[in-house]
Amino acid sequence: MKKFFLISIITNLFFASSYAQSIGITNDGLAPHPSAMLDVRSADKGLLIPRVALTGTNDLSTISFPATSLLVFNTVVNGTGSTSVMPGYYYWSGTAWLRLITGSISSNLVAIGDSALLNNTNGVANTAVGTKSLYANTTGNSNTANGFSSLQNNTAGKFNTANGGNTLRSNITGNYNSATGFNALFTNTTGAGNTGNGAYALFLNTTGSLNTATGDHTLTDNKTGNSNTADGAGALRDNIGNLNTANGASALEKNTTGNNNTANGSYALYLTTTGSENTANGYNSLLSNITGSNNTALGSGADVSSDGLTNATALGYDAKVNASNKVRIGNTAVNVIEGQVAYSFPSDARFKYHIQNNVPGLDFIKKLTPVTYYFDEEKLAEYTKTGIINNGTIKPVLYNGGKQLHTGFLAQDVEKIVRDLGYNFDGVHAPANDKDHYSLAYSQFIMPLVKSVQEQQQIIEDQNKRINSQAEQIKKMNEKIESLIKEIKH
Repeated sequence: MKKFFLISIITNLFFASSYAQSIGITNDGLAPHPSAMLDVRSADKGLLIPRVALTGTNDLSTISFPATSLLVFNTVVNGTGSTSVMPGYYYWSGTAWLRLITGSISSNLVAIGDSALLNNTNGVANTAVGTKSLYANTTGNSNTANGFSSLQNNTAGKFNTANGGNTLRSNITGNYNSATGFNALFTNTTGAGNTGNGAYALFLNTTGSLNTATGDHTLTDNKTGNSNTADGAGALRDNIGNLNTANGASALEKNTTGNNNTANGSYALYLTTTGSENTANGYNSLLSNITGSNNTALGSGADVSSDGLTNATALGYDAKVNASNKVRIGNTAVNVIEGQVAYSFPSDARFKYHIQNNVPGLDFIKKLTPVTYYFDEEKLAEYTKTGIINNGTIKPVLYNGGKQLHTGFLAQDVEKIVRDLGYNFDGVHAPANDKDHYSLAYSQFIMPLVKSVQEQQQIIEDQNKRINSQAEQIKKMNEKIESLIKEIKH
């Protein structure tokens, strides 16, 4: 036996000397392969790599001055955080010990990349591609992580999909989330059912659920808001509110705690922070709204003239509504509002109460002063925006410029008349704020007109009665005179 062992050594040394660049450790008598520096062959034995106990990925004491590419098998769990090590093969990169994982593929797990799925214990059907992807996962199932540190801290979260570096990085137990784009849903921890598509989409979301963000920096600062939808770069960027929908670049970008807002169009509801239940459709629509609620704008540039309005509606391009509970149709250039039928509003007696017959008639109508005039639309538009009347741009009395000649009343005159009469007249709208203006509802003049006609008719009828009575009296007097004349003649 000793002779056989000695013969093997002599044979191997022969091969080593014959192939100056190759060393063979074999028991089959064959020469080492010429392409290998070391050729180890055995049918029933393996190569045992040195086993060490590393203290961490930055360990420089266990092995002094390790050479780059030095390979060892670590046997212990040591270190904390990013420097922790687990049992497995490690190589020295020149600056740190890196775990050697070329891919772990089983019936339900795929891990490709350094420390990918490193801590997985009972999780199934997970796919991790990229350094530290699904690093902390233990029991989470059916997760897909593509990109460095994607779903890195996930432990028990299920059915999550992360595509891109740092996507869903902080997720722990959140389920059914989907993130695509660098840093998308980066901070999400327990939020569920979120979809973030775009760099920094839903970046700061933590516990918010059922949010959908499409576009760079959409819903970036949302943390706890739920059921929000944002489509467009910067849409709902600062949001923490609920049930908001923003479609368009920077739509609802500044929203914080506002709820139930809908913004369609770039910069729609851009400045709104705490206002709720607003609807804006069109580029820059409701741009000036910040805290106002229940407002509606339809059309590019349709807006409120100042913040804080409630239940204000602006319809049409560049339409500006300047008071709460008011509807503005069109901008100052509109000169015809047309419809197929007359406007009507509810007048069902079943819903009216405290009914009084106190509408003034002739006393009101006789004091009215009808006038003709031209209207300075530009001046009104400027005042609506700034609250300043620029008397320097007022049109002269003889100005025509293709403008329409109007017939009507002066609202201030009508206001004085009804004030003197003590009549609470709903046909005059007085300014509600420093950007609002007087207006008249001419349809409301119908009732005083009807009343005045009725009063005139009553006067006519009374006069007719008196005339008839006087005629009857004259007739009787004539008959008496005729009778007296006859008696005198006889």
